[in-house]
Amino acid sequence: MTVPVQNPIVAYVGNGITTVFAFPFRLLTEDDLTVTINGSPSPIAYTISGIGEDQGSVVFASAPTAGTRILLYRNVALMRSEDYQDNGDLLADTVNADFDRIWMALQGQGYLVGSGDPSLSRVLMLGRDDTNGSGAYRANSNRISNLADPIDNKDAVNVDAARAIAESFVPPGNGGGAAMTSGFVRPIVPFVNQLFLDRNLGPFGMPIYCYQVFPEIIWCSFAGVPV
Repeated sequence: MTVPVQNPIVAYVGNGITTVFAFPFRLLTEDDLTVTINGSPSPIAYTISGIGEDQGSVVFASAPTAGTRILLYRNVALMRSEDYQDNGDLLADTVNADFDRIWMALQGQGYLVGSGDPSLSRVLMLGRDDTNGSGAYRANSNRISNLADPIDNKDAVNVDAARAIAESFVPPGNGGGAAMTSGFVRPIVPFVNQLFLDRNLGPFGMPIYCYQVFPEIIWCSFAGVPV
């Protein structure tokens, strides 16, 4: 049996009513289909129809909640269960299923890498024309999560590490900050200017706060508004 070009994944959004969701690809066994709801294995029992056909459907025992993301994708294990024997029967159905499984697994791998197109890939890839060592990996506007803290000078930096670096230049307490002046990172040192305090406490009861980027800049604000 031939294996047509098929996208081995389909996504839906639950509406709280629908229980049947179709998938437009062939399965050889029920174990080849992974069903998730909001990124986790489905907590709702389901049955699968259309095994061995070019398409099928998943029928949930109860409708997924409205707004939940339902993902159906073919996940063919890279394994072989058939064992051909000398002088044994070489049945067409058995051989076809064995070869079909290989192509289905390859389709799944091709989907992950966008069939070589970086703009469609679900993994980080260099551009087609990039030279290794001077190109750029394409994240396709996706976030990169679970990034470890940097160790070497050219490692990528996560938010926690960037925050720690910034805080190392900043004195503790409210109003702390840092600024780049004359090519150096300098702490912003908060202080209350007594002259301004005397002028503005009156009916407002709110002081003017001044912040100094030593020695070049003094910035003041009253009720959060620069003055």
